[in-house]
Amino acid sequence: AAEGGGGGPLPPPADTPRPIIRCLKLVRFELSQLSHIEQQSQTFRARVYVSFCIEGGALDEDLSKQFDGFPVDEDGRPTNRPSAVWYLSQLQFHNGHDLRVLESKVAVVGNDLHLVQRLEGEFFERFELQAFPFDAQDLTVTLSFNCSISGNCPVELSCPSSASLSIDVTSFAFSDVWDLNPTLSHELSTVGACKMTRFPALRVRACACRRANFVLVNVAVPMGFISLVPATIFVVSVEETAEMLNIAVTVMLTAVAFKFVIAAYLPQISYLTLIDKYIQFCNAITYLSAVLVAIVGGLQNWVCAPTSAPAFCVRDGADFAHGLGLILHQIFLAVVVTSWLLLHAWFVYRARAAAEQGTEQGVSRADSREAEEVRKRNEKVSKSSPPKRRRWGLRRHQSSA
Repeated sequence: AAEGGGGGPLPPPADTPRPIIRCLKLVRFELSQLSHIEQQSQTFRARVYVSFCIEGGALDEDLSKQFDGFPVDEDGRPTNRPSAVWYLSQLQFHNGHDLRVLESKVAVVGNDLHLVQRLEGEFFERFELQAFPFDAQDLTVTLSFNCSISGNCPVELSCPSSASLSIDVTSFAFSDVWDLNPTLSHELSTVGACKMTRFPALRVRACACRRANFVLVNVAVPMGFISLVPATIFVVSVEETAEMLNIAVTVMLTAVAFKFVIAAYLPQISYLTLIDKYIQFCNAITYLSAVLVAIVGGLQNWVCAPTSAPAFCVRDGADFAHGLGLILHQIFLAVVVTSWLLLHAWFVYRARAAAEQGTEQGVSRADSREAEEVRKRNEKVSKSSPPKRRRWGLRRHQSSA
């Protein structure tokens, strides 16, 4: 065979190193300084500390190198044996935004290598607000390594039972608005836009349950009283149709204006929440009252128009209209009050049901509330029993004297 010519045989391909699956075990995950849980933008801010361990990594010459680039041999071909520093640089937070890395290092602990990173920033979370303001939300931090499972440098993540998953509840700035569960849950999964290329990922979730008192006091209670005011329309004299319509229109305008005022307290989403449905039903009662008043006024005008009484009535038209108006007032008053009572019975039932439901990932709101009560009870006990004062300095002074 000819050597080197255009028709000569090609040199045999060089043996490429076989991929080595690096196993990264989660050692510690800490979520702290949780704040700014925004329902409008559906984000939250937090500080994250994460540490992974490569067992025996300190004994591996390739992993121990302090080189964050991808290694190549003398011929410029990749060796597929990157260092631990390179693996740490591939750590990404998929739902993170505007992240600021505070610490990033590879530490040697015995024969192991620990990949440590501490950062803070904003994280996106799709809130489930159907039960607002009685909702419970999963606050998820999704991290992954940009090392394809089917690539040349695959990574396998694991979270053993000895891993420390903790959340700092004491530094939580919105404890008056949310009840924060003091435990974290995790899930190992994969991420990626393509089914053929997937990357190992770890999802860590905290659970926050909303305190509904603010929305109830500032939205639900005023709206409930506004929707009850139309019942007073039917206490006015039957002949005062114009006065009744004036009250109905005033209440309708008040309800519309109040809806604009409370818009800032409600999530701006495309579906109706529980409080949205409650407000719509309250407005429906107001509109129904105006329609009923118009019906009473119309019937009175039609009945009072003829000078003679109907064939089935022995009284004149005015007396018949007055009696019919009284009957309709009683019926319509019962309809409005019954509708109002049924609405609030339904709202209380749905609120209780929502309080017993869990988050999208199954974390119970009752568990979070119980954990928060235990934490506050322990704080009260620690405050009520102050430590004993030491009097060593006084005793020394007395003995020296």
